[in-house]
Amino acid sequence: MSIGVKILIWILSAIVLFLGGYIWKHRKKSFITFHPEKNHTFSLLLTIMGSLLLLSGIITIIMSFTANLMLVITMILVDVALVSILSFILIGYAFIR
Repeated sequence: MSIGVKILIWILSAIVLFLGGYIWKHRKKSFITFHPEKNHTFSLLLTIMGSLLLLSGIITIIMSFTANLMLVITMILVDVALVSILSFILIGYAFIR
């Protein structure tokens, strides 16, 4: 794997870690237009998604140091799926309010 690809994977990992940390930090207080402190289910959902994103970001960083390309591609797909799921969840809760 070339160094350019590794740098892009590290940038992806940083974005996923930042997003996971932000969601984890704001699971009990309001952010943007959401109020998870008023809705226990939404707070629990943010806790789960934040921890999954943090775990996924850490695993992606670890996998970027391995030579197995299939593991790296799998983690990239998992990262993309988790961020997409989080986006749809937030859109869903925005319309429910």
